[in-house]
This record gives sequence, structure tokens and C-alpha cells, in this order.
Amino acid sequence: MAIAALTSANATILLGARTSYAVGRDFPPFAGLGRWHPGTNSPTLALAVQGAIALALVFVGAMTRKGVETMIEFTAPVFWFFFLLAGISLFLLPSVNLRLRPKLLSELKPGTKVVSHNYDMGDWKPEQTLNVGNHVVYMWTVPERGQATGEGNKR
Repeated sequence: MAIAALTSANATILLGARTSYAVGRDFPPFAGLGRWHPGTNSPTLALAVQGAIALALVFVGAMTRKGVETMIEFTAPVFWFFFLLAGISLFLLPSVNLRLRPKLLSELKPGTKVVSHNYDMGDWKPEQTLNVGNHVVYMWTVPERGQATGEGNKR
């Protein structure tokens, strides 16, 4: 059980910091979180902020009678909000997919798989289409540079 707890904590720390790093890269108000430290090969500020938040939760938990229950109550809204956003992200409208396509093609490595639920990517033809009940799942592979992905969008 101790090994399972430690590996879960490790994954949570790494994933949390890299999620904050991604937010910092995409949203200018959080740009500080999006800095990568070349010496440690990690997002050190994102790790530090995450550690500070964790310590604050421990401090708040220690100051109340319910301790761990209080810490869970403080983190539960963030947890469920994350799941809400993850669920919503599966339902990008066709216009969002079309605006997202150039970014996917320019930033993802060739060979990366791209999956969309119910909506295609315009004239970028999917490699695979799967019908699941009343839903359609599309899959593409990011091509090598210079290969066409549809009219007007060459890499």
C-alpha cells in the first residue's frame, strides 16, 4: 500500500506541475508558471507554487478539528471542475476543430494521434471513423512535414 501511495503522489506532483506549466504557456497572466528550467529540466516555479498550495492546505487542515476532511473539502471543487472541463473538451464544435487544426499540425510531432468526438476537421480526411451508437469518433495521424492535410493546409 505504501508503494501505491508513493507512486500516486509522485504522479500527482508531476502531472500537477506540468498542467500548471501548460497553463502558463497558453495564458499570459500565468506566464511565470510556463517557464522551463534547463538545469533541472523541470517547471520549477510550477512545482514551487503547487508545493505552496499543498502546504497551505495542510496548514488549514491542521488548524481545524476535521483535518483531512477539511483539506478534501477544499480540493473537491477543483477536482470536479477538472472533470467538467475534460468532459466538455470532448465536444468541441466543428468551428473550434477547424481553428484548432493549424495549431495541432504545427505543434504536434509527426505520428501523433488526434481524436475527435462527433466532429471532423474539414478537408483533413480522417484515417479511421468509428460509429458508436449515435456518435462518431474520428482519428487522424499528424503527417510528416510537407505532406498535405487538406486543401490550403500543408505542413
